[in-house]
Amino acid sequence: MRSATKALVSAALLLCLQGCDYIYNPHLYDDDMHMRAVNKQLHARDLCLSTHVAQLDDGMSDPAGVGLAAANACTEDTNKLINLLVQQDTDSRAAITTAIQKDTLMKATSLVLVQRAVPPKTPKPPAEEPSGMPAQY
Repeated sequence: MRSATKALVSAALLLCLQGCDYIYNPHLYDDDMHMRAVNKQLHARDLCLSTHVAQLDDGMSDPAGVGLAAANACTEDTNKLINLLVQQDTDSRAAITTAIQKDTLMKATSLVLVQRAVPPKTPKPPAEEPSGMPAQY
């Protein structure tokens, strides 16, 4: 019982201290909100890449070519991601832009390779009843 009370008091104290950190360091909250926006945009870019890779890949073309086409189709989402990242470090715009564009191309190409490695799903045959007749739906 005593250890449970001790743990509860410790948890309450920890929560209070974290709350004080937000009060005395408002930039911490801004950074958290900014990182959420970056993560949301990163997810949007990755979703765009996945969608375009699925549409563009014929299974025969060069994976790098398909990746490049998908990356080019997602330029708007990539630029939004770059702009969010540059907000924190405006002096490094060129380096950030180059790194994110390379990352986008690598991500798109790896999505092509992953898509080709996963076998397509085949539909299951309808379940049969014990009498050998197909099941009624």
